[in-house]
Amino acid sequence: SKQTISFINSPFPLNEAHEHFQRLSNYGFNLLRLTITWEAVVHENPNVYDLDYLSYISELIDIASLYGLYVIIDPHQDVWSRFTGGDGAPWWTLDAAGFNTDDSSLHDSGAAFLHFLYDGNDVPKMIWPTNYGKLAAATMFTLFFGGDTYA
Repeated sequence: SKQTISFINSPFPLNEAHEHFQRLSNYGFNLLRLTITWEAVVHENPNVYDLDYLSYISELIDIASLYGLYVIIDPHQDVWSRFTGGDGAPWWTLDAAGFNTDDSSLHDSGAAFLHFLYDGNDVPKMIWPTNYGKLAAATMFTLFFGGDTYA
């Protein structure tokens, strides 16, 4: 469910980290950008942090350092949330604004284009950026950055 999703092992399980970091080090890399989404840290509700995920990230960074790799943590988002066609913010931000993330209504109404609702080859190519101008993401960005004025 959206409340119990886990981002542990993303981008890869800890038992594969040595292999990946060794390869990057061998290629001459010494700096990594590690994307972390708000949803990965606070997916259940605004008051519950996924401490297991944060421990996973800490261990991942510790392993990277063994290979001489520096890590930049990127608090990442694209198009607000996976519920608005991107990634980043948790579901409860949309529900707090009055959107329904319990079904496919955001997609069905045209408020967002959601890849996970398409089967295989039916997904149009490179359509996700158009979600920035659709109702769900545009509303959330307006509320987040201009909430004092527009909310």
